[in-house]
Amino acid sequence: MESASSDGEHQTNSPEQSMGRLTPGTEETVNTWQSTGVFPYPELNVQHHPQVDDLSMSEMQLIHHISSLSNALITKGVSELTIWTYLTPR
Repeated sequence: MESASSDGEHQTNSPEQSMGRLTPGTEETVNTWQSTGVFPYPELNVQHHPQVDDLSMSEMQLIHHISSLSNALITKGVSELTIWTYLTPR
């Protein structure tokens, strides 16, 4: 991923840099997940929870982001409007 800087030069942003801007609540949830190993969205009924020992922090943040979106759509009762909310957790 590249973005233009103010002087017109290009700088490269790694996924870790892009995902580094988390809200305090999200950061706390991911840190708790990492320290306890308990997946933060049991209501998604994920058959095989991601094991934190096998994931980088960036991967955990991405999984958290997708899971939180899926959970919000399910909670609002609109998960049937998009196929990924049904298939992704499984």
